[in-house]
Amino acid sequence: MNPQLININGTDYPLKFGYSAFKVLSNLWKFTGPEQVGKKIALAFKGLDESNKSSFTFKQMDIMAELILSAIIAKNPTVKIVIDADDIATEVLKDPTVMVQIIETYMAAISSIIQPQGKPQPQATNKRQKK
Repeated sequence: MNPQLININGTDYPLKFGYSAFKVLSNLWKFTGPEQVGKKIALAFKGLDESNKSSFTFKQMDIMAELILSAIIAKNPTVKIVIDADDIATEVLKDPTVMVQIIETYMAAISSIIQPQGKPQPQATNKRQKK
């Protein structure tokens, strides 16, 4: 599976992970900021890796479906989405490795937003610059 594309009910949906998807989740979960979204995702999937990828809970499946739906909406904001979380969960259940791939791709995208590499960080200074 390409973690940037998912087929649901015979239709391929491109995914966009990152800030836009995070905002969609924030609205969906009625959160006010990205920290709350990140905490919910981190807590839901804590300890899930390749060794236990086939033993996940219904709560994890629900969050996974919402995570994927947010990425579909982020990539296709003007397109009428005619799928729901159940359709997405059914697709993920066909191949449990999809769950780990999606989480890894999503977290990599979010990490690049939170801590962009190669960009200098501003540093505070007490010195006044001469004019």
